[in-house]
Amino acid sequence: MRKLLMVLALVVAGVVVWKGVNGGAMPLTGKSESAEDRQVQALEEKFQLAQKHLAQAERAAGVSGLDTSGDAAAALSEAEQVEKALRHLQMELTESAAMGRAKDLLKEVQEFRRRTGS
Repeated sequence: MRKLLMVLALVVAGVVVWKGVNGGAMPLTGKSESAEDRQVQALEEKFQLAQKHLAQAERAAGVSGLDTSGDAAAALSEAEQVEKALRHLQMELTESAAMGRAKDLLKEVQEFRRRTGS
């Protein structure tokens, strides 16, 4: 009986955490991210993916010696698209938290593009 209760408690805790992570709502406080925060977060994730793709292309080129310039160019293009989307989004943002996150992300993207020469 004790083991069953322990398993049940773990399942409930897992569901609460999963809903909090995937639903955008904090399960215990009921607070949720705003639409603006989610838009900035989506661009953050897209930029992180572009960075990951560039790193993979660089590793593949270094290890195998193959031409991965197309992969690198695609990753740099993704970063450029994120920058353009951020500039457009900044004009529409009204919440200070989202505006701050967008500003920080834009600086990060610009630094990335400066370092990569794109």
